[in-house]
Amino acid sequence: MNFLHVFVRHPIFTVMINLALAITGLLSYTHLNVDLLPNVDKPLITVKTTLEGASPSQIESQITRRVEDAAALVSGIDNISSTSSMGESKVQIRFEVGGNSQQMLQEVRDKVSTVVDDFPENTKTPVYETHSTSDEPVMMLSISGERSGRELTYLFDSVIKNELGSVTGVAQVTATGTSTRQIQIFLDQDKLALHNLAATDVSNALDGVGDVIPGGWLTSQYNESLVQVANDMVAPADYGEVEISDTSITLQPNAANLASAQQLKSELKVKDVANVVDGIEDQRSISRYNGEDTLILSVLKTPDANLVEVAKAVKKEIKKLHERLPDDVKIEILDDQSVYVVESVNQMT
Repeated sequence: MNFLHVFVRHPIFTVMINLALAITGLLSYTHLNVDLLPNVDKPLITVKTTLEGASPSQIESQITRRVEDAAALVSGIDNISSTSSMGESKVQIRFEVGGNSQQMLQEVRDKVSTVVDDFPENTKTPVYETHSTSDEPVMMLSISGERSGRELTYLFDSVIKNELGSVTGVAQVTATGTSTRQIQIFLDQDKLALHNLAATDVSNALDGVGDVIPGGWLTSQYNESLVQVANDMVAPADYGEVEISDTSITLQPNAANLASAQQLKSELKVKDVANVVDGIEDQRSISRYNGEDTLILSVLKTPDANLVEVAKAVKKEIKKLHERLPDDVKIEILDDQSVYVVESVNQMT
């Protein structure tokens, strides 16, 4: 009772104590590090299915599409995205906020089980995963447009990746489903034999031109090798015009063909023994969002960054990018961790 009497007899002191506690609470709330919250179960389920040796296109048509179609029958889905890579299908199913993750997982299992028998022989049993805020990127984005995958990849590499990566708190931005340009040089074995050349002679000729960068693959009937090419070459014709060194040609001309042999030695070019194509590298992954081909981006934050602030800054940067990118190119948010964190904080207040 004596303890209570102190507060009763000193009302001003009592008010000051209460006010100090209130201010301390407010300051603590405003400085709350949202990344220290307990993991929040989020409505995201991943279905992984493997088939060793299958190409991305086989994985997509024979496994991924079937999983997507089956999962789409589950109620409460927000969106579905997928990645089909060499030997593996990964389908991510995002639900509306507020559902029971275990119930959703069981429903997805039930639906996918109806198509498992349609998978190719030797396909492994699908693996199901639920996720929490600690093991996911800050945001998952998609890039789509009325243009080729190679063009979308170029926009990502030259513009989008740099702009998003420069946002304060962003550690890394990665993409799946990319189509990278690759100059491909297909050697004609008969023409090589005619000039007594080997594939390495052509490769060496390309390697020896100016400052070099990785340029692609030189393909013959028996093997392929990485080619280093001049960094100012931009078109297949540039590669075709590279002269093959005289030392690479070991013809033994006789008196009858001496003139033609000497001319051959001085003028022989890559295009004379190979077909040069401006193509794309073999695609090791295919990404789709709501049934359409797309690039899927993962935005990762630095360990000490505020998750909510990073997400806000990324969204602001996306708006700026839309003003710079072609009208048909869209960047959509597939998943945003900050939504779940903010909801968790609100439930505590």
